[in-house]
Amino acid sequence: MAELCDETALAHVGVGLRRLDQSPKALWHLPSLPLRYVKLGGYFAEQSLSNPGVRHLLEAMISTAQDQGVRVYITDAVAPEAAAWLRIKGASLPVQSQG
Repeated sequence: MAELCDETALAHVGVGLRRLDQSPKALWHLPSLPLRYVKLGGYFAEQSLSNPGVRHLLEAMISTAQDQGVRVYITDAVAPEAAAWLRIKGASLPVQSQG
């Protein structure tokens, strides 16, 4: 993965990592990869409101990515309370229609 990131960076192409929430062991390698973004699922993000362990893991994922200059995206719509907390933490969320 590191070699792929290095090669694409030479071509001015960015690499992203999806489903980080499904492979938390990848957090170990995050600082060594020149990624442009990571994506986290909405269900995992929403669980952070009611589960302290999930909240701490999510905070670690977000802060580790941000420390590397990597954008964090939540891929699914979440409850308003979760969305507010995630925005405070610096994650980008999908735009929801006002219907």
